[in-house]
Amino acid sequence: MRYAGFALLACALFLLLSLLLHRTLRGDWPPWRRSEILLHASFVFALAVSCEVLVDSLYEGVFGHKLWEYRVLPAHEGRVSRLAPLVWPSYGVHLYWLRGSLAARFGSLGSRTLFQAAVVGLEAPLFFEVVGNLLFLGFLRTYYARYVPGDLWHLTSLQVVPVYGACALLGFLLLDRLRRHRLGRHPWLPLVFLALGLFVVAGPGA
Repeated sequence: MRYAGFALLACALFLLLSLLLHRTLRGDWPPWRRSEILLHASFVFALAVSCEVLVDSLYEGVFGHKLWEYRVLPAHEGRVSRLAPLVWPSYGVHLYWLRGSLAARFGSLGSRTLFQAAVVGLEAPLFFEVVGNLLFLGFLRTYYARYVPGDLWHLTSLQVVPVYGACALLGFLLLDRLRRHRLGRHPWLPLVFLALGLFVVAGPGA
């Protein structure tokens, strides 16, 4: 229970800092469209946990060891955390704001999907993963997710940079496709993604 409470507080703080950051980048407050926020939050959650199971399984099959291992409420042999329903939707909201802020700040370059994915490939593992692990180590004496390679003190790894970038690119392309079609405007779609994410986290093999 203490892990869930700490994660909830950390996610709330993360969203507040993200909001202020994007306020600075854009020069005004980022949009707050409920349908877009729900779509991004649920979609990122479903995609992230699916990619975590798939990518870490493939990595272990090739290299003989995992790329990461969740230490807090682990599922699927540590490939996923049961805190994912809190953490990944929060990051999905951040990504919704991030894409708009990059477009507002950098114009046509910031609107390019490849550029946006490259930014995520750097910021997520090299900043947010590190800060998250340091918070859990500092307050709860445990890694949130310990990276097996020791190139960055197990807080994160340079090897995960292309993984984040590729998953972000895939996610942005799929999201943009959904938003261009009528399907992306259905109010039940976030519920489908939420159910899919929960099935991955708590379903068979967890």
